[in-house]
Amino acid sequence: VCVVEANKRKVLPGLPAPAVTSANEAQVKGNSAVSAALAANLANLGGTCMVAMRDEKIIGEWYSGGRKAADTTIAFSSGKPLTAAVIGAAVRLGRLNIDQSVADFIPEFKNTAKAAITIRHLMTHKSGLEATQAGPAIIAHTLNSEALKLSLKNVPGSTYDYDSSQLALQLLVQVVERAVGEKFATFVDKYVLRPAGMANTFYKTDKLNSAGIDVGDPWLAGGLRTTCRDLARLAQLFQSKGQWAGKRIFTAEFAELATSVQVSEVGYGFLLFTGENFSHGGLCGQVMAKMSSGVTYAMMSNSFLFTPTIFPKECTSNRYSAVAAAAAAIATPL
Repeated sequence: VCVVEANKRKVLPGLPAPAVTSANEAQVKGNSAVSAALAANLANLGGTCMVAMRDEKIIGEWYSGGRKAADTTIAFSSGKPLTAAVIGAAVRLGRLNIDQSVADFIPEFKNTAKAAITIRHLMTHKSGLEATQAGPAIIAHTLNSEALKLSLKNVPGSTYDYDSSQLALQLLVQVVERAVGEKFATFVDKYVLRPAGMANTFYKTDKLNSAGIDVGDPWLAGGLRTTCRDLARLAQLFQSKGQWAGKRIFTAEFAELATSVQVSEVGYGFLLFTGENFSHGGLCGQVMAKMSSGVTYAMMSNSFLFTPTIFPKECTSNRYSAVAAAAAAIATPL
């Protein structure tokens, strides 16, 4: 696939949104099928939520500190798996493949050492690109252009460097846009968010318009803004092998690869930590995960909303301990 061919491809209409029914959206606080210990642990955490799902249905949800089901906060790194789902959707449509060179879509990398970087390398943090903080690029509205300037520090595929994802993942914005012929956010909405019923999810970007609406390039490494319900749906999407309400979003084969070990030294798949189950965490106790019982859950916190204090009190190990204790309540079959 070359850039010219990709840009000429017909833009497709996307997948339909599933019906919203009482079965998958009902308020089920205190559901007797879920241990009371879950609600008890969450009661001590301000502005938090947890949602547990099985078979595409909410089986338990808890809110504290005034948080409501429709409230959105930033998922930070726990939102990374959405990017894997987006790549999976593009693969299913035949627009790219995971072992393809990013240079097929980024002409600046043609005939350079960076042409050895593949889409798989970016999803496993093995691109070889330098680790650079994204903050300055967000402030300067230059996320994507700064990603193009990253230096190659290691041979692509040779070294796992999680911190490189801060900016390196932005290359996938450009890869997807040139592969599918439309804006990344539009494609995500049409082929992942809408068909998975994730109606309250969007990316924070590096630019706002005069009305305060995000209009820039989405920050893939940590800018996903979502609800506990939607983040739990994302985990459930991988648990259900890439389909929702009978509609195929990405293939079962891709789901298997994404949730199996691709980086043995850390047990990492495609933007997911693996093992017996899969999961991804984010700053201040944000979590999306699958339990051994097959139940998936998400937990989010109102902490760390880009305040002057980088790590407020809530961003301590105590919060993570509370998350683990709450999750333990759904570790056994329900």
